[in-house]
Order: sequence, then C-alpha cells, then structure tokens
Amino acid sequence: MNAAAFLETLRALSRSKGKAGRQGVRNLTPSEVRQRWKGAYSAGTLSNWRSSGIGPPYIKLGGRVLYPLKALQEFEAGKLAGATTIGD
Repeated sequence: MNAAAFLETLRALSRSKGKAGRQGVRNLTPSEVRQRWKGAYSAGTLSNWRSSGIGPPYIKLGGRVLYPLKALQEFEAGKLAGATTIGD
C-alpha cells in the first residue's frame, strides 16, 4: 500500500469511528471498548493486554488502536461462565 492509500485508509477510519465501514465492519476505539464493558477494565489494562499479547485482537494503524466489533464479541463469548448442575 502506498502512502496516499494508507492516508486515505486512516481518514476513512476517522470518519467511520464507531460506525459500520464500507464492508460493514465496525471498529471501536479503546474508549468505546471501556464504555461497552462499563468501565470494567481501565485504558491501562487494555494497553497492557496489547503489549502482552492477551485480550481481544486489535488493529493498529498509524498509532491508532481499533478493536473490530466481531473480534470483541468472540472474545466476550469466550469469557462466558458455564452453568453447573447440582446433583441429580
């Protein structure tokens, strides 16, 4: 990708922040992720997860971090606590 195409991609991401993009992919900023999770994790925790390679997958373009909504939903699904049955 040449520099002009890269810059256009960044501009498109800026315009579509928190909205569906051309392909219907929605990306959330770390702040929007915190809102989605009602502040359960701090910005520092998300940053630590990124540097440690844990947590939800993310995209980093030109220093900007975005989390694809689908990846967040899959990450959340993996955190579901299973129900247990008590004796029969």
